[in-house]
Amino acid sequence: MNHSDRTNSELILQIEKTIQSLETKVSTSKERLPANYLERYRVALSVLISPEDTAQIIPSLIALLHLARGYIETSSHYQQPFLTDMGKTEELIKEFMGRRP
Repeated sequence: MNHSDRTNSELILQIEKTIQSLETKVSTSKERLPANYLERYRVALSVLISPEDTAQIIPSLIALLHLARGYIETSSHYQQPFLTDMGKTEELIKEFMGRRP
């Protein structure tokens, strides 16, 4: 497995972890933003796992960037597991995009 494949695998695993965190948040909250974020993460995961159109990969990942910061601007509760996972995902997305041709 080369570095690019490892980065892709790590990104997929982190997105799956973030989806789980968001599902927990959505199930315990009436806020709309986490549900919106969850849908975006599901779309990105779907595109990464079985890209019918590879041109959709980057746009689906870009759609995930800065969501954690956007949420923090609307909430006073910063120490939430889904935010930590979203931040880790964003770092991997930036790494992934930096290695794309």
